[in-house]
Formats: sequence, C-alpha cells, structure tokens
Amino acid sequence: SSATTCVCGVFGQGPSGAMTATLADGLLDDKSRLACASDARASETVHPAIFAIIGLSTSILWNQIMMSVDVLVSLFGQAALSNAAMAQNVACALAMAVLTIWPLTLSRRFQLQLVAGAFTCMALLGATAAFAFQQEFLPKLGFLFALAVNGLCTGIAQNLSAAVSSEFDHASGALLLGESMAPMATVVISGIAHAVAPGVFLPAAVSVLLATCTILVAIAALCRVPREEPTHPRSSSWGVCVASADKYEHEYAVSQLLVLLGNAYIAFIACAIWVFLLCSTPYISAGLCKDDLRCTIAMPPMMIAAANLAAFFGRSLGWRMSSGSLAGLLSQSTFLCIAGIWVIKMCALGPSWPTVTAAPPWVVGVGTSVLLTCWSNLVLMRNDHSSQASCGHSVFAPCNTTAQIMWLAIQTGSIAGTLLASTW
Repeated sequence: SSATTCVCGVFGQGPSGAMTATLADGLLDDKSRLACASDARASETVHPAIFAIIGLSTSILWNQIMMSVDVLVSLFGQAALSNAAMAQNVACALAMAVLTIWPLTLSRRFQLQLVAGAFTCMALLGATAAFAFQQEFLPKLGFLFALAVNGLCTGIAQNLSAAVSSEFDHASGALLLGESMAPMATVVISGIAHAVAPGVFLPAAVSVLLATCTILVAIAALCRVPREEPTHPRSSSWGVCVASADKYEHEYAVSQLLVLLGNAYIAFIACAIWVFLLCSTPYISAGLCKDDLRCTIAMPPMMIAAANLAAFFGRSLGWRMSSGSLAGLLSQSTFLCIAGIWVIKMCALGPSWPTVTAAPPWVVGVGTSVLLTCWSNLVLMRNDHSSQASCGHSVFAPCNTTAQIMWLAIQTGSIAGTLLASTW
C-alpha cells in the first residue's frame, strides 16, 4: 500500500540502524515488514541484475565486431580498428551530448522506449553484419556508416540507461560493470563460434549473430523496469537544470562543480588510455614481432581478448573497493596517462624489452594489454563510486545528469584514444 511505501521510504534508510528498526517495528505489521524486506532485496539484487544485462547489451555488438580484428585488418588494413572506432565513438558521443546538454524533459517510460528502440536497431544491424561476414563482402563506406548508426544507438541506450539507473540503488555501478562484461562475453562467444564454424569469416558471422541474441535478452529485461519502484527522485536533463538556474542560484557551489569536472576528467583519461591501447594493437604487434609475420598477425586478437578479460576483472575489483579521495583518483589517472602513453609508444616502436627480459614478444604484448586495461577499468569503476557519492549537491548536477555526464566523458575519452592511435 502507499502507507507501507511511505514508512519503508522514511524509516528504511535512516542513519541509525537500531532506531530505524525500532520505529519501523512500531509502525508496521508482520506483513508490511515482509513487504519492506522484499523491496530491499529487490533493490540489492533485481535492480543491479537488470541494469547489468542492459549495460552488457549496450556494447556487446561493438565489442564483438572489434574481436573480429583479423577479418577487419584483412579487409581494410592496419588502420581498420582506428577508423571503426572513430565512426562508432563520434556518433556515440554526439548522441550522448545531445541527450545530456539539450533541454529535454523525458518521462522514464519514454526514455525506456527510446532505449528499446535503440536495441532493436542494433539487433537489425547485427543481423546484417553477420550476413555480410558470411558472404565475405563488406564495403568500407557501408561498414563505417553501419558503425556510425550503431554508435548513435549505443549512445542513446547508454545515456538514457544511465539516467534511469540513478533512480535505483546500486544500479549505476551495475550498468558500468555490465558494460565491462561485454568484452569478456565476446571472448566466450568467439571461442564458441570458432569451435562450431570453420575458416575466418564464418566464425565472425556466427559470433556477431550470437551477440545479437544477447541484445534481445536486454529488450526483455527492459520490460521489467517500468514495474519497479524508484528509490530516488527524478530530474530532467542537464540542459533543463541550467536553463532554470536563475531560480536556484543559491544551490550552486563552485567547489562541487570542480568535483564534477574532476570526475569527468578521470573518466576521460581512463577510457582514452584503454581505447588507445586497443586501437594500437596492430602497431604494437608489428613493433614487437618485427619481421615475424605469423606473430604480427596472431598477436592483436590475443591482446584484445586479454584486454577484454582484464576489463571485467578491473571493474569487478573496483566494484568492491571504495572510491577513495578525489585527489587520489586524479593523481592515479594522471600517472596512468603518462605511463600508458609511454609504454604503448615503446612497444609500437619496437623496444628491446623482449631481449632484456628474455620473454617472447606475445608475453610483452599481452602483459601490457592486461596491465593497462585492468588499471584503466579499476580507476573507471572507483570514479563511478566517487561521482555517485557526490551527486545531488545542486540542481546543476543531480544524480541522473551526473551519470550522463560521466558516460559522455567516457565516450569523449574513447574519441581521444582513437585519435591518438591514428597518429601512428
């Protein structure tokens, strides 16, 4: 009942656990207490699970295409990953920027309908890509256009899902964690595809088709969200908040705005280094393997597969850790930027490390991929904890717009990493 909901909301989250329990026990009967306990369990398990599935599906198609690096390089050359990432990430960032900054007032139901529409479009693109791989025919301009459309759909799905996730406890981090599961899922899917399909192009087609099936599961999960009761109030887009700033100037705090900018900087740097590494794998393999053609061809898929697993491990570790201080995260991300660029550059230019360490080139390449990816995603997840802990401080940046801004920073970091890799 509404009375039960009111008591659960007021007395279920008080600062004093003992006092809260006492007050609730005095006001609720056994049936109502069971209802409150059920709602609490849903908040801790159901909501994170739903948004983890959604996060997984927002990027699984893109990651699956990236896993077909051997096919893409054979079709479009060493710059294939950089060109593909540019088309995907620019379109994704554009969609996120419009949805975040433009003064839009969208109901939660309409936001979810837009996400479902984006997923449907991604599923159609996935089926088309699988057919193209199976036919071994993929025009470059058509491929880049399809990736741009997929990027727009990804931006819509991630941005609006992030806004809705801020209404539920633990859902924002679950969305980010689920998104990191996509690279790991692509490793499993690729393994299955190569086991059941021979050759090079056919396994790529099967793997993209299996990834598309995952998107259909996410559409089913979306149907559950409108029936869930939010635990936090809604707000409009950041553009609406800024437009109404004259009414809430007393809530504006420069220090808190700097916190928001600091969190955005951390997300930008962490994702930029990660994407720079992924897009540089063909150049790293050429630098480490030198004249060994077999090594040069085999290393990029190995590095990307290792990075996919490391991404999930890094975010899982960050999920269990506290956010730490903002100053600490800023220093870690800055050091990650400097060290990451230096290490990737040394590998791509053909270092003497394998000779010094007596390690095969693939050990150096895969080790570098795992270290930088795990580190980047650990910082990324801890930064999500930090941004969600500091949100709601002002009408300028309520929790849902803070989540949107963080995802926009991630996408602009992806673009920066892609541009950096295009300089090779």
